[in-house]
Amino acid sequence: MSRESCPITMRLRPGVRRPDGNLSQSSLRHMDRLKSSLRNGARMGRIGRGWHLSKVSFGIIRQDKELLLFPFLSLIISGFAWGGWLAAVFFLDLPFVGRLATDFPVLYYAIYFGFFFLTAFIAVYFQAAIVGSALIRLEGGSPTFGDGLRQANRHVGKLFLWAVLSATVGLILRAVRQQAGFIGQIVAGAIGIAWSLASYMAVPVIVVEGLGPWKALKRSASLFVKKWGETLVGSLGVGLIVFLFGLVGAVPLVVGILLLMSTELIVIGLVLILAAVLYWFVVFLLGAAAWAVLSAVLYRYAAEGKLTPGVSEELLASVVRA
Repeated sequence: MSRESCPITMRLRPGVRRPDGNLSQSSLRHMDRLKSSLRNGARMGRIGRGWHLSKVSFGIIRQDKELLLFPFLSLIISGFAWGGWLAAVFFLDLPFVGRLATDFPVLYYAIYFGFFFLTAFIAVYFQAAIVGSALIRLEGGSPTFGDGLRQANRHVGKLFLWAVLSATVGLILRAVRQQAGFIGQIVAGAIGIAWSLASYMAVPVIVVEGLGPWKALKRSASLFVKKWGETLVGSLGVGLIVFLFGLVGAVPLVVGILLLMSTELIVIGLVLILAAVLYWFVVFLLGAAAWAVLSAVLYRYAAEGKLTPGVSEELLASVVRA
Protein backbone atom coordinates (compact mmCIF):
# COMPACT_ATOMS: atom_id res chain seq x y z
CA MET A 1 0.00 0.00 0.00
CA SER A 2 1.49 3.36 -0.97
CA ARG A 3 1.78 6.16 1.51
CA GLU A 4 -0.80 8.18 -0.42
CA SER A 5 -3.34 5.38 -0.22
CA CYS A 6 -2.76 4.63 3.44
CA PRO A 7 -6.04 5.27 5.33
CA ILE A 8 -4.21 7.02 8.16
CA THR A 9 -2.31 9.26 5.74
CA MET A 10 -5.50 10.19 3.89
CA ARG A 11 -7.16 11.18 7.15
CA LEU A 12 -4.26 13.50 7.96
CA ARG A 13 -3.88 15.21 4.60
CA PRO A 14 -5.23 18.75 4.58
CA GLY A 15 -8.10 19.45 2.25
CA VAL A 16 -9.86 16.09 2.58
CA ARG A 17 -13.57 16.86 2.88
CA ARG A 18 -16.92 15.15 2.81
CA PRO A 19 -18.96 15.56 -0.38
CA ASP A 20 -20.63 18.63 1.16
CA GLY A 21 -17.23 20.22 1.72
CA ASN A 22 -17.38 20.24 5.52
CA LEU A 23 -15.80 18.19 8.28
CA SER A 24 -17.98 17.06 11.15
CA GLN A 25 -16.99 17.87 14.71
CA SER A 26 -16.48 14.18 15.46
CA SER A 27 -14.13 13.89 12.45
CA LEU A 28 -12.14 16.90 13.63
CA ARG A 29 -11.86 15.48 17.15
CA HIS A 30 -10.80 12.13 15.71
CA MET A 31 -8.08 13.82 13.65
CA ASP A 32 -6.85 15.77 16.67
CA ARG A 33 -6.61 12.60 18.76
CA LEU A 34 -4.82 10.78 15.94
CA LYS A 35 -2.32 13.60 15.46
CA SER A 36 -1.69 13.79 19.20
CA SER A 37 -1.09 10.04 19.37
CA LEU A 38 1.29 10.11 16.42
CA ARG A 39 3.20 13.09 17.84
CA ASN A 40 3.67 11.22 21.12
CA GLY A 41 4.92 8.18 19.19
CA ALA A 42 7.37 10.30 17.22
CA ARG A 43 8.83 11.77 20.41
CA MET A 44 9.50 8.36 21.92
CA GLY A 45 13.17 7.57 22.45
CA ARG A 46 14.76 4.16 22.21
CA ILE A 47 13.39 3.12 25.59
CA GLY A 48 9.86 4.24 24.76
CA ARG A 49 9.91 2.58 21.34
CA GLY A 50 11.35 -0.65 22.77
CA TRP A 51 8.67 -0.82 25.47
CA HIS A 52 6.00 -0.01 22.87
CA LEU A 53 7.21 -2.86 20.64
CA SER A 54 7.08 -5.32 23.53
CA LYS A 55 3.45 -4.33 24.18
CA VAL A 56 2.67 -4.72 20.47
CA SER A 57 4.01 -8.28 20.69
CA PHE A 58 1.60 -9.23 23.47
CA GLY A 59 -1.19 -7.45 21.64
CA ILE A 60 -0.65 -9.71 18.64
CA ILE A 61 -0.84 -12.80 20.86
CA ARG A 62 -4.04 -11.47 22.40
CA GLN A 63 -5.52 -11.19 18.90
CA ASP A 64 -4.18 -14.53 17.67
CA LYS A 65 -4.23 -16.88 20.64
CA GLU A 66 -3.62 -19.85 18.34
CA LEU A 67 0.02 -18.72 18.27
CA LEU A 68 0.38 -20.50 21.62
CA LEU A 69 -0.14 -23.79 19.79
CA PHE A 70 3.22 -23.47 18.06
CA PRO A 71 5.42 -23.51 21.20
CA PHE A 72 3.10 -26.17 22.64
CA LEU A 73 3.68 -28.45 19.64
CA SER A 74 7.39 -27.66 19.72
CA LEU A 75 7.57 -28.73 23.34
CA ILE A 76 5.52 -31.89 22.82
CA ILE A 77 7.42 -33.06 19.72
CA SER A 78 10.80 -32.30 21.30
CA GLY A 79 9.69 -34.18 24.40
CA PHE A 80 8.86 -37.24 22.33
CA ALA A 81 12.22 -37.04 20.55
CA TRP A 82 14.23 -36.88 23.77
CA GLY A 83 11.92 -39.42 25.34
CA GLY A 84 12.91 -41.84 22.60
CA TRP A 85 16.58 -41.22 23.30
CA LEU A 86 16.15 -41.71 27.06
CA ALA A 87 14.11 -44.86 26.45
CA ALA A 88 16.95 -46.23 24.35
CA VAL A 89 19.43 -45.49 27.11
CA PHE A 90 17.49 -46.68 30.16
CA PHE A 91 15.17 -49.39 28.86
CA LEU A 92 17.36 -51.11 26.30
CA ASP A 93 20.50 -53.06 27.04
CA LEU A 94 22.61 -50.54 28.97
CA PRO A 95 25.88 -52.47 28.43
CA PHE A 96 25.21 -52.22 24.69
CA VAL A 97 24.89 -48.44 25.00
CA GLY A 98 28.10 -48.36 27.02
CA ARG A 99 29.94 -50.44 24.41
CA LEU A 100 28.58 -48.18 21.68
CA ALA A 101 29.99 -45.11 23.41
CA THR A 102 33.33 -46.85 23.99
CA ASP A 103 33.83 -48.88 20.83
CA PHE A 104 32.00 -46.64 18.34
CA PRO A 105 32.25 -43.11 19.74
CA VAL A 106 31.70 -41.49 16.35
CA LEU A 107 28.42 -43.35 15.86
CA TYR A 108 27.36 -42.71 19.46
CA TYR A 109 27.93 -38.95 19.27
CA ALA A 110 26.43 -38.81 15.78
CA ILE A 111 23.20 -40.25 17.19
CA TYR A 112 23.33 -37.92 20.18
CA PHE A 113 23.98 -34.80 18.11
CA GLY A 114 21.35 -35.96 15.62
CA PHE A 115 18.74 -35.82 18.37
CA PHE A 116 20.14 -32.48 19.54
CA PHE A 117 19.98 -30.93 16.07
CA LEU A 118 16.52 -32.42 15.52
CA THR A 119 15.10 -30.75 18.61
CA ALA A 120 16.87 -27.49 17.71
CA PHE A 121 15.25 -27.61 14.27
CA ILE A 122 11.83 -28.28 15.78
CA ALA A 123 12.18 -25.15 17.93
CA VAL A 124 13.35 -23.02 14.99
CA TYR A 125 10.64 -24.36 12.69
CA PHE A 126 7.79 -23.43 15.03
CA GLN A 127 9.47 -20.11 15.81
CA ALA A 128 9.38 -19.39 12.08
CA ALA A 129 5.67 -20.29 12.04
CA ILE A 130 5.03 -17.74 14.81
CA VAL A 131 7.10 -15.12 13.00
CA GLY A 132 5.22 -15.69 9.74
CA SER A 133 1.85 -15.41 11.46
CA ALA A 134 2.89 -12.26 13.34
CA LEU A 135 4.08 -10.57 10.14
CA ILE A 136 0.75 -11.32 8.46
CA ARG A 137 -1.06 -9.73 11.42
CA LEU A 138 1.27 -6.70 11.38
CA GLU A 139 0.45 -6.13 7.71
CA GLY A 140 -3.25 -6.07 8.50
CA GLY A 141 -4.10 -9.69 7.72
CA SER A 142 -5.78 -12.32 9.87
CA PRO A 143 -3.43 -15.32 10.00
CA THR A 144 -4.55 -18.88 10.62
CA PHE A 145 -2.63 -21.78 12.10
CA GLY A 146 -2.06 -23.12 8.59
CA ASP A 147 -0.67 -19.77 7.41
CA GLY A 148 2.09 -20.01 9.99
CA LEU A 149 3.01 -23.53 8.94
CA ARG A 150 3.07 -22.52 5.29
CA GLN A 151 5.43 -19.64 6.05
CA ALA A 152 7.79 -22.05 7.81
CA ASN A 153 7.51 -24.71 5.09
CA ARG A 154 8.60 -22.24 2.43
CA HIS A 155 12.09 -22.05 3.99
CA VAL A 156 12.33 -25.39 5.79
CA GLY A 157 15.78 -26.21 4.35
CA LYS A 158 17.31 -22.89 5.36
CA LEU A 159 15.66 -23.12 8.76
CA PHE A 160 17.25 -26.53 9.28
CA LEU A 161 20.70 -25.18 8.36
CA TRP A 162 20.17 -22.25 10.73
CA ALA A 163 19.17 -24.66 13.50
CA VAL A 164 22.38 -26.65 12.92
CA LEU A 165 24.50 -23.49 13.01
CA SER A 166 22.79 -22.12 16.09
CA ALA A 167 22.92 -25.44 17.95
CA THR A 168 26.60 -25.91 17.08
CA VAL A 169 27.45 -22.50 18.51
CA GLY A 170 25.48 -23.37 21.64
CA LEU A 171 27.31 -26.67 22.05
CA ILE A 172 30.72 -25.02 21.64
CA LEU A 173 29.90 -22.33 24.21
CA ARG A 174 28.60 -24.98 26.63
CA ALA A 175 31.80 -27.00 26.23
CA VAL A 176 33.91 -23.90 26.87
CA ARG A 177 31.97 -23.12 30.05
CA GLN A 178 32.43 -26.67 31.33
CA GLN A 179 36.14 -26.93 30.54
CA ALA A 180 37.38 -23.37 31.07
CA GLY A 181 38.12 -21.66 34.34
CA PHE A 182 36.41 -18.68 35.85
CA ILE A 183 37.71 -16.23 33.23
CA GLY A 184 36.79 -18.62 30.44
CA GLN A 185 33.24 -18.88 31.75
CA ILE A 186 32.92 -15.10 31.78
CA VAL A 187 34.24 -14.86 28.21
CA ALA A 188 31.94 -17.66 27.04
CA GLY A 189 28.99 -15.98 28.75
CA ALA A 190 29.76 -12.65 27.07
CA ILE A 191 30.08 -14.35 23.68
CA GLY A 192 26.78 -16.14 24.30
CA ILE A 193 24.98 -12.86 25.03
CA ALA A 194 26.51 -11.24 21.94
CA TRP A 195 25.45 -14.23 19.83
CA SER A 196 21.89 -14.11 21.17
CA LEU A 197 21.54 -10.42 20.36
CA ALA A 198 23.21 -10.62 16.95
CA SER A 199 21.11 -13.61 15.88
CA TYR A 200 17.82 -12.46 17.42
CA MET A 201 16.26 -11.44 14.09
CA ALA A 202 17.81 -14.23 12.00
CA VAL A 203 14.60 -16.27 11.75
CA PRO A 204 12.50 -13.29 10.54
CA VAL A 205 15.25 -12.54 8.02
CA ILE A 206 15.05 -16.10 6.70
CA VAL A 207 11.24 -16.03 6.59
CA VAL A 208 10.97 -12.65 4.84
CA GLU A 209 14.15 -12.38 2.77
CA GLY A 210 14.88 -16.07 2.20
CA LEU A 211 18.58 -15.77 3.05
CA GLY A 212 20.80 -18.66 4.04
CA PRO A 213 22.00 -19.07 7.63
CA TRP A 214 25.28 -17.15 7.36
CA LYS A 215 23.81 -14.24 5.41
CA ALA A 216 20.82 -14.21 7.74
CA LEU A 217 23.18 -13.92 10.72
CA LYS A 218 25.02 -10.98 9.16
CA ARG A 219 21.75 -9.30 8.23
CA SER A 220 20.34 -9.84 11.73
CA ALA A 221 23.50 -8.41 13.30
CA SER A 222 23.33 -5.32 11.08
CA LEU A 223 19.69 -4.77 12.03
CA PHE A 224 20.57 -5.12 15.71
CA VAL A 225 23.32 -2.50 15.39
CA LYS A 226 20.81 -0.22 13.68
CA LYS A 227 18.17 -0.59 16.42
CA TRP A 228 20.14 -1.92 19.39
CA GLY A 229 18.32 0.15 21.99
CA GLU A 230 14.86 -0.95 20.94
CA THR A 231 16.00 -4.58 20.76
CA LEU A 232 17.41 -4.52 24.28
CA VAL A 233 14.48 -2.67 25.84
CA GLY A 234 11.92 -4.75 23.93
CA SER A 235 13.56 -7.97 25.07
CA LEU A 236 13.74 -6.75 28.66
CA GLY A 237 10.12 -5.61 28.43
CA VAL A 238 8.91 -9.03 27.31
CA GLY A 239 11.01 -10.68 30.01
CA LEU A 240 9.60 -8.37 32.68
CA ILE A 241 5.99 -8.95 31.62
CA VAL A 242 6.47 -12.74 31.58
CA PHE A 243 8.18 -12.57 34.98
CA LEU A 244 5.29 -10.61 36.48
CA PHE A 245 2.82 -13.11 35.04
CA GLY A 246 4.88 -15.88 36.58
CA LEU A 247 4.79 -14.25 40.01
CA VAL A 248 1.01 -14.56 40.02
CA GLY A 249 1.41 -18.35 39.96
CA ALA A 250 3.39 -18.22 43.20
CA VAL A 251 0.24 -17.29 45.12
CA PRO A 252 -1.70 -20.57 44.64
CA LEU A 253 1.56 -22.51 45.01
CA VAL A 254 2.35 -21.03 48.42
CA VAL A 255 -1.26 -21.35 49.58
CA GLY A 256 -1.34 -24.94 48.35
CA ILE A 257 1.85 -25.84 50.23
CA LEU A 258 0.47 -24.29 53.40
CA LEU A 259 -2.78 -26.22 53.01
CA LEU A 260 -0.82 -29.48 52.65
CA MET A 261 0.22 -29.03 56.27
CA SER A 262 -3.41 -29.39 57.26
CA THR A 263 -4.72 -32.95 57.17
CA GLU A 264 -8.23 -31.68 56.41
CA LEU A 265 -7.31 -29.57 53.36
CA ILE A 266 -4.77 -31.74 51.56
CA VAL A 267 -6.97 -32.18 48.49
CA ILE A 268 -7.49 -28.44 48.09
CA GLY A 269 -3.76 -27.90 48.55
CA LEU A 270 -2.94 -30.42 45.82
CA VAL A 271 -5.47 -28.79 43.48
CA LEU A 272 -3.91 -25.36 44.05
CA ILE A 273 -0.40 -26.70 43.43
CA LEU A 274 -1.55 -28.40 40.24
CA ALA A 275 -3.26 -25.17 39.16
CA ALA A 276 0.00 -23.26 39.75
CA VAL A 277 1.98 -25.76 37.66
CA LEU A 278 -0.53 -25.58 34.81
CA TYR A 279 -0.56 -21.80 35.03
CA TRP A 280 3.24 -21.66 34.80
CA PHE A 281 3.09 -23.97 31.79
CA VAL A 282 0.77 -21.50 30.04
CA VAL A 283 3.07 -18.62 31.04
CA PHE A 284 5.98 -20.56 29.53
CA LEU A 285 4.07 -20.91 26.25
CA LEU A 286 3.16 -17.21 26.39
CA GLY A 287 6.80 -16.24 26.90
CA ALA A 288 8.04 -18.46 24.07
CA ALA A 289 5.43 -17.05 21.69
CA ALA A 290 6.10 -13.47 22.82
CA TRP A 291 9.85 -13.77 22.17
CA ALA A 292 9.20 -15.03 18.64
CA VAL A 293 6.59 -12.35 17.94
CA LEU A 294 8.92 -9.66 19.26
CA SER A 295 11.64 -10.79 16.85
CA ALA A 296 9.16 -10.27 13.99
CA VAL A 297 8.07 -6.87 15.35
CA LEU A 298 11.68 -5.75 15.79
CA TYR A 299 12.62 -6.98 12.33
CA ARG A 300 9.73 -5.09 10.78
CA TYR A 301 10.74 -1.95 12.65
CA ALA A 302 14.49 -2.24 11.94
CA ALA A 303 14.14 -3.24 8.28
CA GLU A 304 11.10 -1.17 7.27
CA GLY A 305 10.89 1.54 9.94
CA LYS A 306 7.35 0.56 10.92
CA LEU A 307 6.84 1.28 14.59
CA THR A 308 3.23 0.15 14.89
CA PRO A 309 0.89 -1.63 12.49
CA GLY A 310 0.36 0.70 9.53
CA VAL A 311 2.35 3.63 11.00
CA SER A 312 5.92 4.31 9.82
CA GLU A 313 8.51 6.63 11.33
CA GLU A 314 8.30 8.70 8.12
CA LEU A 315 4.60 9.24 8.73
CA LEU A 316 5.22 10.11 12.38
CA ALA A 317 7.81 12.68 11.36
CA SER A 318 5.49 14.20 8.76
CA VAL A 319 2.77 14.59 11.38
CA VAL A 320 5.13 16.33 13.81
CA ARG A 321 6.16 18.77 11.08
CA ALA A 322 2.50 19.47 10.22
